[in-house]
This record gives sequence, C-alpha cells and structure tokens, in this order.
Amino acid sequence: MTKSKEHKEEEIEAEVEDTVEEVEVSEEPEVVVKEENLDYKEAWIRVTADYQNLKKEMLDKQTEYVKYANRNMLEDLLPVIEHFHQGLKYVPEEVKSESWMQGFEQIKKQLDEFMGKNGLEKIPTVGEQFDPSLHEAMQNKVEEGKAPGEILSEVMGGYKLNGKLLQPARVIVAE
Repeated sequence: MTKSKEHKEEEIEAEVEDTVEEVEVSEEPEVVVKEENLDYKEAWIRVTADYQNLKKEMLDKQTEYVKYANRNMLEDLLPVIEHFHQGLKYVPEEVKSESWMQGFEQIKKQLDEFMGKNGLEKIPTVGEQFDPSLHEAMQNKVEEGKAPGEILSEVMGGYKLNGKLLQPARVIVAE
C-alpha cells in the first residue's frame, strides 16, 4: 500500500469515527429532551400541588373569617343578654305564672336559640371545678361540704364563640 492510500484510508476511518460520534451525539439530545420533559412535568406537578394547597388555605381562612365575623356585635350584645338572664333570676315566685312573665320566658328562649345559631355557648359554672382558662374568681368562700376549687355561684356568665373563649365566667369559688 502506498502512503497516500494509507493516508486516505486513515482519513476515511477518521471521518467514519466522526460520523459515528455525531450519530451518538444526535441520540443524546433526545435523552436530554426526555429528561427535561420529566423535570418540567415534575415541576408542573409541584406547582399544581402548591396551588391546590393555597386554595385550601384560602378557603380555610375565609371560613374562619366568616365564623368570627360577628364577634364584635356579639361581644356588645353579651351584657344585654347577661343582664336579662340575671333579671329573670330575681323574679318573685308568685309573678312567674303571670302571662306577661311567660312572654319574658319566651324572649329568653329566643335569645338562647339566637346564641346557639351564632356559635355562642354559655360556660357551665355552679358545681363545676374552677378552670382559670374559663372562669375568673371574684371571691373565695369557705363552705362546708364543698370541695376546694368548686364553683359555688355565678356572678356573671361566661361565653365561648365557636369553642373559643369570648368572656370568662365570673364566679365565687370554694376554698
């Protein structure tokens, strides 16, 4: 073989190797594109999940806002409701059967229904154990037969709004 033929064969072999490398390189972009597509798909899934979480969080906040939107109005109404209930406690027995007094009892029933519909609940007091997270002790009193910390009487009612304390009950507690 002559040198020029050898040289030409070497050039052809080099050219074939380059062509083979190009073919191999041309296959790699498909793999790269597939990997990029997977990356984009995973990112899209994460973004979609984040969006769904955000929607849920916003709905929860909106529900919470609506649940407590009437809080200020109910706080302003509590003294009226409480004074009405306190007033009914001191009605003489002989007057309780009169028709006008039954009208007041009906108003009390309607107020209690109104409170329930709006998530307002009265905190139990007399006979219960004192709980500083629900009750405010106005006085301690020694009384026979009563356990220490037992609530003897209610000075002013306490209320929760949808399970959260709105106003603590003011009570007299046994020592």
